[in-house]
Order: sequence, then C-alpha cells, then structure tokens
Amino acid sequence: HIILTEKCDCWHCQRLPPSSFDFRPLLAHPSLAGLSTLVLSPGPTTSIILTYTDISTLARTCPHLHILDLGPRNTPVSLHALNILVRRCRELREVSLCLDVMVRVDVLTDNKHADDDEVGLQPNTRFTELEVGPSPIEIECPVRPLCGSPSELTEESISISRFLHAMAPRLKSVTPHGTGGNRWQEVSDALGMMVTDEEDD
Repeated sequence: HIILTEKCDCWHCQRLPPSSFDFRPLLAHPSLAGLSTLVLSPGPTTSIILTYTDISTLARTCPHLHILDLGPRNTPVSLHALNILVRRCRELREVSLCLDVMVRVDVLTDNKHADDDEVGLQPNTRFTELEVGPSPIEIECPVRPLCGSPSELTEESISISRFLHAMAPRLKSVTPHGTGGNRWQEVSDALGMMVTDEEDD
C-alpha cells in the first residue's frame, strides 16, 4: 500500500501559493508491481500532475491495483485513460480522480478511435466504484433526449454511460464531487438502468 496524505486545512495552508506534485517519479519506484492501494491526498493548494502516459504506465506497472484514490487533486485525465487503467488492472475495484470529458460523441462510440493500448482489453467485472472530482462534461453532440429514454437523459449522458458500462459492466453509478454534478447524476441514472436491465434479462 502507498498512502500519502497532507491533512492540514488551516487558514495558513489555504493561503499558500499553488504547487504541484509530479506523479511520474513515483512510477519509477522499483517495488510497485505488487501494489494494491495507492492513495494520494496532497494539501488544498497542491495539484497532482497526471497525464495519459502516466495512467498508461501506472496500468502496466501496477497490474494488481485494487484502489486508486487521487481525490479532487489531479489534473484531469481522459475517459480513454480511465478505460485503459480499469481494463488493464483486472483487480481494480475503486477509482477516485478528476476526468476530462470534453470529446466528440463519436470518439466515445466508434471503436476506430480506440488507442492502440485499448485494443483487445476485456471489460473489468470487478470494478464497482467511481468517484469523480470537479469534472465538467462537454461533448460535441446534439443535446436532446434519446428516443425511448427518460426525458432528463441526454445523448451526452447516454454516450458516457455506455462507454463506462462497456468498460465495467458492474459499475452502477458515479459519485460526483464539485463541477458537473448534475450531468454526472444523469450518467449515474443511465448506468443504473443499464445494469438493472441486464440483471433482469
């Protein structure tokens, strides 16, 4: 387990200048292959610098990861980066981080846009908990209810939920913290319906 936390939320710490925590050197640690829990919780003015490459490297370096918790502190990563992490780490059950959900809807729904790292990866049936920090949703598509769907569910929400459901069939909801909460609730509602429909079949 690796758990690094900075608990101070006092007035003085809140006024410290912004700083960053570089994730990459941590990945160079020689004994990460058997890591099951990684929790990083820096102070209120510190952000975790995280890239697509970092996530891909983490997935390859820590294949037995069960829990990844970065809270609301990381620079946002894409849904495709999350997809690689969840599918490659077959024992992963819980993730908490910030996502960048600013893509075209066809990038989520068309396999030809899949990265080489994603090809051939199977869904993760153990993954059941996803918490997102401030993660606004902005997808380029007509924002309209889909035929046969509840009126509050837009094409954006359905597209994201389908992507997440294909990644992790047992994921029933997403817990949002901060920006984008209403949209994530729509995604959660759609996910819940998908899982329930499959359980009823």
